[in-house]
Amino acid sequence: MGDLRKPEHPSRRWWRSAAIMLVLATGCSEIDPPLLPALPTSPGSAHTPGRIVWIDLLTADMNEAEAFYGPLFGWTFQKTADDEYRTITSGTKPIGGLIERDEQDSEGEAIWLMYLSVSDVDRASREAASALGRVLLKPQWAPDRGRVSVITDGEGAPIALLHASKGDPAPAPAQVGEILWVDLWTHDTKAAARFYKRVAGLDVATVQEPDGSTQTLLGRSGVVTGGLVKLPWKDVTANWLPYVRVADVTATARRAAGLGGKVIAQTKEAAILQDPEGGAIGIQSRASKGDAR
Repeated sequence: MGDLRKPEHPSRRWWRSAAIMLVLATGCSEIDPPLLPALPTSPGSAHTPGRIVWIDLLTADMNEAEAFYGPLFGWTFQKTADDEYRTITSGTKPIGGLIERDEQDSEGEAIWLMYLSVSDVDRASREAASALGRVLLKPQWAPDRGRVSVITDGEGAPIALLHASKGDPAPAPAQVGEILWVDLWTHDTKAAARFYKRVAGLDVATVQEPDGSTQTLLGRSGVVTGGLVKLPWKDVTANWLPYVRVADVTATARRAAGLGGKVIAQTKEAAILQDPEGGAIGIQSRASKGDAR
């Protein structure tokens, strides 16, 4: 992905937990989720434990999020009947969604929440709690989507665990505008590896990139989850970060700044951006050797 180890210091809250936002909105740890659409699948779709199969942006203003991400990536958005959820589409492919968080959580910044496919959400949630993580949203059924919970790992990085009702979307190479990659940015990569091994059966592997650099990956049975990266900022909390494939990193970063966003770190082939609400998202122009999405 290139050297992103000398960036401008980011806002100290761009990692805020989406689950905490949900809990603060209701005052309890078990809530009725919005009407979440089923994941885009074909008849007979299989479950692929170990893959990130979906992402949602929790935001204070879905209209503002559309105004930023639509022109930035060419995304379009489809509302549910109650307008509590909007599906993000790149071209004709649904790739994620927007959820509007409660206005009472006015200090929270937007956050992208990854959904990790697991075989047993309840078991994985129990293992997370036993491995110094936290269960912020207890396992429950989300109509149409499946069994879901939200946890944090030992360093506080939030992630959703999902066993989808109709199987997972089939893996396919990411096109421009689609989710290419995810990284777990963490201070203690060894502790993170132990945590996700216990919770989701993920293993660590190292691959060599075309430029001679190496990349540390998390994955399971040949299925790549994403990268494992040591955080260069001591006072930034661990977080999962998605990357969108773009044709031109420099042009996209410039466009983000013009739309009210901020460039946190940038190389020729990758960058980390913040949207106007502080949500962090990466962009990348080429596939990594470990990319199996």
